[in-house]
Amino acid sequence: VGIFFFIGLVAAAYSSADSALTSLTTSFSIDFLNVKSKPQAQQKKIRRYAHITMSILLLITILIFNSMENDGVIWKLFGAANYTYGPLLGLFMFGVLTKRRIDDLTTMLISVLVAISLYVFMTYLFAKLTDYQFGSELLGINAGLVFLFLWIFSSNSNKSLPNNVID
Repeated sequence: VGIFFFIGLVAAAYSSADSALTSLTTSFSIDFLNVKSKPQAQQKKIRRYAHITMSILLLITILIFNSMENDGVIWKLFGAANYTYGPLLGLFMFGVLTKRRIDDLTTMLISVLVAISLYVFMTYLFAKLTDYQFGSELLGINAGLVFLFLWIFSSNSNKSLPNNVID
């Protein structure tokens, strides 16, 4: 049973790495290299180089984390996820649960400022006042604050809006 579990674990890790590599390559090729506007033959060449480059970068990243030999790195990544996924969760909830409208710049500013403010508050103020250390609940707090500020700065207008406004 242990051998099958290990094989399953390795298969899942390879599947996740493959998906991440494919999405990074596609995103980089389309968003940064504008591959869609190139001729078909050049698109294939660009995608191949982007895939090789992303593979090398992923390998370097894995080797760097492996050389650290510290479980604390993983927990630091989880901590960073509380600040990056919190605004994403708040944006998702706002979009799904409301019909309110807000422009793109305000959305970006709220998401970034809430995450930065929360980090500064938790690191410098809250940590000095108490011994309590937040864990995963910080994700919900971050999402809730983003949702609240999006609600405050949004409108319930039915007017026609320009393209840079979230509907």
